[in-house]
Amino acid sequence: MNPRAALAAVITGGTLTALVHGAVDGPRWMLILGLNLTILILVVVDLINRVQVPGVAADLRSGGPRAFAPAVVHGVRAVHRKSGRSALDPTSPETAFEFDITVVPEERAAFRVKVRHPLDLQDARTRRSMVVEYDPTQPWQVVVPVRAPQEWADRARSLNPSEPEADEIVPRRPGSVDLGLGSLIAAALLGLIQLAG
Repeated sequence: MNPRAALAAVITGGTLTALVHGAVDGPRWMLILGLNLTILILVVVDLINRVQVPGVAADLRSGGPRAFAPAVVHGVRAVHRKSGRSALDPTSPETAFEFDITVVPEERAAFRVKVRHPLDLQDARTRRSMVVEYDPTQPWQVVVPVRAPQEWADRARSLNPSEPEADEIVPRRPGSVDLGLGSLIAAALLGLIQLAG
């Protein structure tokens, strides 16, 4: 688990502990603080989830590990950027291409994921292969690079379109892990408070 996620889980756990303890038998200020912070956390998680499209790979983390890999393209469709519904005009600025791909990295098993990009820079609709950049530690983070290295473009062209079936990776919803771990931390803290007091 990365340190930011652990910190978010600890903060969420402390906030939920303050809310429940303040509501049950703690001081009133703890209830008010816990309630306000819980609302703030839920608003932030909602805003993050609105930015991240469900079912589509997330962008790469800034400063995180990156690797190139060839990918087989199973399907391409033009979709509205916000709603994800099929679009009739792929040239509209409100549309993006959604690529259903199987990424074939060198150091791990192939995996299937959906990626969105505003342009078909690698002509994947006709070639049926492309190069992607992904995070080896978090494979649900995949992007289409603006300029693919020639070595990787050659590898992508040499891929067999009938690559072996791969497990589909469903991208994680941001904040769900933090809320889940925060709830567990809150339950543990509340148990300790009850034992101590």
